[in-house]
Amino acid sequence: MPVLIPLALITAYYFRYLMHAFKEKEYTKADSILYSIQGYLVGVVSFALPLAVIYHNYQYHDGLSIGLQIIILVVFWAIGGYIVRSTYRKKAFRLWSGTVVMMLAFCLLVIPSARNFFQKNPDYRSYNDLRHMEKVQNMPFFFNGPVPGKFIQVVWSSGHLIQYWDTSDATGTPVATPLVVMTHEPPQEVFNESFREKYDFEELGHYDLDMKKKDGIKIFSNYVTIVRMKQNMP
Repeated sequence: MPVLIPLALITAYYFRYLMHAFKEKEYTKADSILYSIQGYLVGVVSFALPLAVIYHNYQYHDGLSIGLQIIILVVFWAIGGYIVRSTYRKKAFRLWSGTVVMMLAFCLLVIPSARNFFQKNPDYRSYNDLRHMEKVQNMPFFFNGPVPGKFIQVVWSSGHLIQYWDTSDATGTPVATPLVVMTHEPPQEVFNESFREKYDFEELGHYDLDMKKKDGIKIFSNYVTIVRMKQNMP
């Protein structure tokens, strides 16, 4: 993030310079070459992107209708033609505006419509739900296994501090219940019979942070359960 604003300012100054240089015919050969490479490359992307979306829809059944595919094709090819024409005529502002419109079209047409283009795991579910779940806000969170480096993504997504709890042969909880525990397997398979006799489980569901593959990264795939002591227990 700290780098984005300076880069944006540099890009703005660069385009402002090109606009002035092309208008006054004060540009150098290097300016023309770099500008052409950039413009034609963006134009090629705009022409190729709808073809990639259509191919991916055909291969992976993203659910895009024929009408929407035609709209995406027409919109991006029209933008691509505008960008190529602006590049050829050395219209820097039009090239910049065409690039912005292309990105907006991608965000508005492609991303909402082709979810499977980015998310191939049918069981994907972000832990971000836990940030806004009222019932777990004041509960401590635990995980029943070693915590590798990638687990920080689960911590960040859930918005909760997650502590280690060795549940093997557990007869009680590390703190007073209720508490939340994350486990790779369903809680009934993790806790022994003696523990299950004393505590109730409220399963909040299965969460998987890996967008690309089901159970691809094991540490991202967990059952989330609220553990409470049974009412009839002392």
